[in-house]
Amino acid sequence: MSKFSLAGKTAVITGGAGGLGRAMVAAYAEAGANVVVASRGQEKIDATAADIRDKGQNAIAIPVDITDAEQVDNLVAKTVEEFGSLDIIVNNAGRWGNSYLAENTPLDEWRNIVDQNLTGVFIPCMAAGRQMIKQR
Repeated sequence: MSKFSLAGKTAVITGGAGGLGRAMVAAYAEAGANVVVASRGQEKIDATAADIRDKGQNAIAIPVDITDAEQVDNLVAKTVEEFGSLDIIVNNAGRWGNSYLAENTPLDEWRNIVDQNLTGVFIPCMAAGRQMIKQR
């Protein structure tokens, strides 16, 4: 990845503890970025961040509910406190309604899906955007 360097940049990756998110965390770290592994499960984000640090790269784990603006503001503040900036936000966290078929999805479940997949992208973008504007 020598042609693609993110050295000196800091990336927050929501949903970074498993699957595609974990792969993105590894890729950003390999490209030289400081990475913040953000998700709800403390044990999984700790393990992901530890794997990155074991490779000599910078990573921290911060638990967050992306639908909670206060928790997301805390995520941004801790990121900046640790690394001095927030340069990249990857909104990877998301979900689908258990094993429901669309036509059988309860309305409350649908509202939870929309809250996480739409509001849960907007809130981190809003918080990260405020920080990035400050950094200009």
